[in-house]
Amino acid sequence: RSRISRRYARLVFELTPDQPPPTTIEQEFCVAMPGITRLPAFGLEIETQIVPADEATIDAHLRQRTNREQFRYEEWLDADQVRLPLIAHSRRSGERFFPLGMLGMKKLSDFLIDEKVDARQREKIVILCDHLGPIWVAPLRIDDRVRLTRLTRNVLRLIARPMSG
Repeated sequence: RSRISRRYARLVFELTPDQPPPTTIEQEFCVAMPGITRLPAFGLEIETQIVPADEATIDAHLRQRTNREQFRYEEWLDADQVRLPLIAHSRRSGERFFPLGMLGMKKLSDFLIDEKVDARQREKIVILCDHLGPIWVAPLRIDDRVRLTRLTRNVLRLIARPMSG
């Protein structure tokens, strides 16, 4: 069997299996700080590093961010604004964050729709949280609360990549 569907501006042709898709089971992972944490449910691993930074390093990074792509697999956060522990999980109903570059809080589901992330990709989104809530909707956007500023002196460097082996 086959199916045609529209995902925003694209038509998608796909073969459909005879059995229904597996149901999503919410999973939560404690993220090593610093270190590498494997997230098998998402097929990713997240590496965390704390890096000292000066104003020139921050300025260079902020200038580079202006030409960013929709999906970014490396983010720099102000480490001193992050409240440990770090937890990675799938998206949850009603969850909110303050997307960098936007005015105010937004429901995660509304943010993903506004960013035109199709439904299948939404299931692969990893929400990285600290004690106060989401800090990175990986690989889309960080929370404004943990953004770099010219006063940042310690950077939390986050790298998400496909899981090896």
